[in-house]
Amino acid sequence: MNTGYSWPGGTENMLQMGAEASVQVILIPPLFDESNRLRRTLVDVMRGLAAKGFGVALPDFPATGESLTDFQPTTFDDWQIALGALVSGREERGQTVLLAAFRGGALIDHAAEVTARWRLAEETGQRLLRDLSRMILARSFRAKGDDPLDESGYIFPPAFKAALENATPQPASKLRSVRLMHDPKEADARIEGSPLWRRAEPSEDPLLTKAIITDIAEWAASCAAS
Repeated sequence: MNTGYSWPGGTENMLQMGAEASVQVILIPPLFDESNRLRRTLVDVMRGLAAKGFGVALPDFPATGESLTDFQPTTFDDWQIALGALVSGREERGQTVLLAAFRGGALIDHAAEVTARWRLAEETGQRLLRDLSRMILARSFRAKGDDPLDESGYIFPPAFKAALENATPQPASKLRSVRLMHDPKEADARIEGSPLWRRAEPSEDPLLTKAIITDIAEWAASCAAS
């Protein structure tokens, strides 16, 4: 269901399923192009979790997705403020709120106090910017001195770029860190599937989708029971 949520800067778009469920899982999508590549997967994850009785929300943050907010005046803090407002609205209704962050989404999931957090393949802002630059340079030739990030569709204001470059996933209590089987970085668990965020075009992997749904559902049920 397409709906919206309010934050101090206005109203943003959000997909919501099971709005009245006692346990609400808010999915924090990856950032920039990675969000487009995982959009179909995240919607399928929403359906899977809703079928298991959980409420699930997938918000667009200011200047992302279907947002009408201009990117230029948007700050990195705005994304955290918007997330905090969304979580507060759920908690005021007496619902248990859990956050499930994907890739760069883990850079903002500390912005709100929630029951627990789940992260898939969390990444630093510096590495995300580096990957984005490489992707764009591989896509087209750039003249020396140009900023390849301008070709991403986001003209990064200096302050925003600096904040993102210095951003790292923050330590948190009640955190479950998940990575793919081939990923050597430390994690609490590993799941099967392909790194869809690295593909040139949006695609899907039923194995990955099923693994995400299963892991989040088991984790969420455990959190709600504790």
